[in-house]
Amino acid sequence: MSDMDGVRQSLVDVRNAYRLLALYQRHVKGTISEIGEGLGMTSYVWQPTFSHRPDLLDGKVLTHSSWNELPLFDASFLFLPPKAAGNLMRPTDWMLDVRLTSDSAWTMETTGHFGRLESASRSGWVDPADFDPANLTASFLTIFAFQPLHERHSVWHREWKSARYPEVDTLNDDVGDKGIWRAYGKRVVLEALLTAEQIDEVVATFRQELTTHKFPVVASPKPTSVS
Repeated sequence: MSDMDGVRQSLVDVRNAYRLLALYQRHVKGTISEIGEGLGMTSYVWQPTFSHRPDLLDGKVLTHSSWNELPLFDASFLFLPPKAAGNLMRPTDWMLDVRLTSDSAWTMETTGHFGRLESASRSGWVDPADFDPANLTASFLTIFAFQPLHERHSVWHREWKSARYPEVDTLNDDVGDKGIWRAYGKRVVLEALLTAEQIDEVVATFRQELTTHKFPVVASPKPTSVS
């Protein structure tokens, strides 16, 4: 194969990758939405974890990290109860954070960062050629519940941005810089979330775990079938 043939094949791979990426992102956004709705929550805001959301008015876009154009590589989606006040956090409310990790080769664990917007992509290029082989890494969702310990007047998403992610499968008290949260998390690989039945099972399990840990989760909003 000549060098030009190699270039042509690489561009074919790029076109196929974009098509696959569009289908992948459509699927994961639908899955995240179903998890939030299944827990009786309403979508509120979202935030890329390691990059900035592309800005249409950014004249320096061509000099910024190209990871910014891949915001769903790793991102968090915040959900709130439908009746939660936007500027009042109460222990009778809670927030749901569904974090998408598309490739565990670069995660909050491998970088040592638990907050948002604290990554090398802000200051320089992170080369995917340095990642572990893709067949040795994973894609997953991590579902976090955060409950305020005390009533306080503050905006949910501002406190959410400063909250520290807890360990999964463990109840964590006093999470965050100000010690204002209790939190619980569960990690699920994406291949275990392919069907509606699998998603419902994950939601039911997480709901039961939250109930066990006395989070103010509401009863299932979905009607049960009658045989």
